[in-house]
Amino acid sequence: LSLWGYKLRQMWLHPILDFSLPPQTLYTRLPAWQLLDSPDTLNLDSSPLVLIAPGGYPEAGVEADGEDNFPLPPALAYWRQQTGDQRDILTGGEVHGYLIHHFQQQHFILPIPDLWLVLLVALLHKAWTLHRPKNRETHPPKREIKVIFYSVGGVVYGVISWQLYITAQILLPWLFPLLTWGLLSLPAPGKSRRDNGAKPQKY
Repeated sequence: LSLWGYKLRQMWLHPILDFSLPPQTLYTRLPAWQLLDSPDTLNLDSSPLVLIAPGGYPEAGVEADGEDNFPLPPALAYWRQQTGDQRDILTGGEVHGYLIHHFQQQHFILPIPDLWLVLLVALLHKAWTLHRPKNRETHPPKREIKVIFYSVGGVVYGVISWQLYITAQILLPWLFPLLTWGLLSLPAPGKSRRDNGAKPQKY
């Protein structure tokens, strides 16, 4: 599906980097001057893989925008705050560090496209409206009940998507499917109880 999507200029099911993992548990950053001053600092027995890449300090010469620097993801910014790292850019070497870890550990996060879930939600909502009981058409639930049902459903869907992300490494979109269900649940403009099949009141 990914290879077929590339032909349509779509990134369907293309794995993404998981920056929720703290970088200090994936690799060890070592500046070049420290390695030159103390070659014994590099322990090849515990870390047989060494990646040489510039960036991360002014002497590297790649500090300007576009010079192998990228915007800092929020998750990685959080981990840097925990260690006192004030850098506000993501270097290409660190990106490759995450890539190498994901490849070695087979840690691939598959994002499900938003459009797929939006279409699925639309079909499920249509099936639900066609098979719902007749009394719900003549006596629709109160607005408060709809809000509670929608809120609880959103929380349950969020927990399910979060659990899939942790256990199966599948990332489900959250916002647009919920908005789609909510918009489809709204009554049509100008629709009244009489349009829903309710009998007109006699006075």
